[in-house]
Amino acid sequence: MTESQPKKSRLPSRPSWRKGAEGAGKSPSRAPLPEGLRKLISAPKPRWLREIERSEAYARTAYTSTSTDQLAALIAKKDVSEETKLAALGNPFYPVDLLVAATQSDDRRIRFIAAGNPAMPVAELERLATDDACIVRAGVGGNPSTPAHVLEVLATDDDHDSEPQEEQLLPTGPEVRRAVAFNPSTPAHVLAMLMEETNCHQAIARHSNTPEALLQELATSEYTWVVADVASNPNTSRRLLTRLHKDADHFDVHKALASNPNTPTGILRAYVGERGLAAAAAGNPSTPSDALGALASRTHVNPDTYFLLRNLLENPATPAEAMERIAAENKKLGGEISHAVEYRGGRGCSRSRTEQSQRQAREDVLVAWNAEQSQG
Repeated sequence: MTESQPKKSRLPSRPSWRKGAEGAGKSPSRAPLPEGLRKLISAPKPRWLREIERSEAYARTAYTSTSTDQLAALIAKKDVSEETKLAALGNPFYPVDLLVAATQSDDRRIRFIAAGNPAMPVAELERLATDDACIVRAGVGGNPSTPAHVLEVLATDDDHDSEPQEEQLLPTGPEVRRAVAFNPSTPAHVLAMLMEETNCHQAIARHSNTPEALLQELATSEYTWVVADVASNPNTSRRLLTRLHKDADHFDVHKALASNPNTPTGILRAYVGERGLAAAAAGNPSTPSDALGALASRTHVNPDTYFLLRNLLENPATPAEAMERIAAENKKLGGEISHAVEYRGGRGCSRSRTEQSQRQAREDVLVAWNAEQSQG
């Protein structure tokens, strides 16, 4: 081939419709779309897709709305599903008059959700605490707005139920007493009343109001998960944590110790060098900065370092030079570290993510409601 002969292009030939557009003097980037594709894009959404999008928007409103008027308008719509209406019923910004009216329903599910709404008036909670349905009394027992004198009564509930129960709404066991044990507002003396119930021990072990005396008793439990919750409780003293470190022989207990900010620094230094426990120690703000800096050198991406790197990046105690080291290594590896932390760091399946987002939305709404109540 001589220099005067042009080289043949190896690029694929353009479609005829692109050639026609260029021949008409139009820019290639502005060429018209094929007729079939243009009709597909401009076609209206099918009815089934519009219904799905509308129901998803309703569900988001039910979980996240902080407007009483918006929730009232939502439940007044005829095309809102019963599931979405039940979700709205649990929103603390639900209209109070409609909330009280829901307690008169013959459906125990509706009374259960209404009984657990923090906006329920105290007088109604006192009345619902004597409801014939065990599940409704459990809703009152788990309501953070339930006063202490009502929780004292429910702590001795025998789970009697005069209504036939077609489906189990709560885990098997003492439903009402377990609900009281998990209630974040339950005071210490009521938690002490529940110590006789073994099925309540795990809730008491992780409760923020549990005193040291009860934690010491629970630390001798035969159940590993109870001891692990004691090890992770922020109320557990350093002395008890040190004892658990010496006596415990189960991995879950040591992992909880590695995550507890009250754990002595000497123990945390030891965990930094142990496989499986280093990731938990990496997220602990009480871990010494030099130990966190040493962990930052473990930038080889493998299943053992996903959580470690994520915890280091989220830990406010991680030194700036360690963060820079991770960032430099991430750039060298073409973003492999950040991809592993984001994608494989424990996000779970899509259903799990949906449940987590709904739970987080409800928690955010509850925070907004509590802030409004404190200002009022």
